[in-house]
Amino acid sequence: MDKVGKKIDSFLKDLCSYAHDLGASEAAIINARDIVLDERTLLKCMVPMCINYGINLTCPPNSISFDDFKRIVMKYSSAILIKVGGITHSKPEDINGHNSLSDMWNSSADFDSDYLQALKQGQEKMYNIIEKLESMCLKAGYTFAAGLSGGGCSLCNECVGKSSGLPCRHPFKARPSMEGLGIDVVVTAAKAGIQLQFNQGNSSWIGLILVD
Repeated sequence: MDKVGKKIDSFLKDLCSYAHDLGASEAAIINARDIVLDERTLLKCMVPMCINYGINLTCPPNSISFDDFKRIVMKYSSAILIKVGGITHSKPEDINGHNSLSDMWNSSADFDSDYLQALKQGQEKMYNIIEKLESMCLKAGYTFAAGLSGGGCSLCNECVGKSSGLPCRHPFKARPSMEGLGIDVVVTAAKAGIQLQFNQGNSSWIGLILVD
C-alpha cells in the first residue's frame, strides 16, 4: 500500500471511531466498488407508491438519476457505512393490528405516536452524524466527501416540494436516500459486515459517507 493509501486507510478508521463517539451502533469501511447498485430499488419507490415520490426534494424523480449516480460512484475509492440502531418497538402489525401494507396505510392513525416519534428521532440522529462526519472529511481535505442517508427525508412535516420553487429548509442536513439513488442497502451493508433484520421488533437507520 502506498503512502496515499495508508493515509486514507488511517483516516477512514478515525472516521469510524468518530461515528461511534457520535452514537452510531456500527461503522464499517467499504470499498466504493462494493457499493451495490440495482435499478430495482428505484422501482420500489414507485411500486407500491412511496408518499415521498415526486414530492420530496431529496427523492426520485427530483434526485440525481441512476445513471448519473452510477458514474459518480465509480470515481470514488472508499466509503464508510454507519448504522444507528437500538430503536426497539413492537412489530408494526402488532401496533397497527393489520398485516397488509394497504390496510396499515388506511389505518395509519392507529399507529402509536411513540413508535413514529422513535423512528423520526433515529433518522434525525443519523442526519446529525452524517453531517458531522462529512464536515470531518472536508476539514481533512477530502473535498468530494458526500453523505447519504436512508428513507425519505422527514426533517420537515411537509417538504416545500419542487413545484413551489422554494429552497430546502435544511440544505446542509437533508440527504438523498441511498435506495432512492439506486443502492441496494441490504446487500451493500452485508458486504461491509453489517447485518440488517426486518420485522423483528427493532428498527435501524443506515447512512453512507463517500470519501475522496
